[in-house]
Amino acid sequence: SLGRPRRFSEQFLIEEKHKLNQYRESVRSHYAEVLAGTKEGLPADLAQPLIVGQRVIAIHPKTREIHDGSILTVDHCRYRVQFDHHELGVEFVMVCFLLL
Repeated sequence: SLGRPRRFSEQFLIEEKHKLNQYRESVRSHYAEVLAGTKEGLPADLAQPLIVGQRVIAIHPKTREIHDGSILTVDHCRYRVQFDHHELGVEFVMVCFLLL
């Protein structure tokens, strides 16, 4: 009744990747509209966008270790983070490497 099973087939992976990319684009467009002020509020399943000055835990792009820091700038899908340890400095961090 459910049809032929497609357990981890190449076609299944292609379709799942396509769905994931569509979801990512829709989330990015929601965030862009909220940041631009053209839309108010986000769906309940999306986190509020990070803002300048917010404290975060981030993976340092060079050491690949987790450290505390503060957001200095916001640029589409990456953030400029000043890490608390001065020797780590300031680095651009992709949004997927940030934790609240």
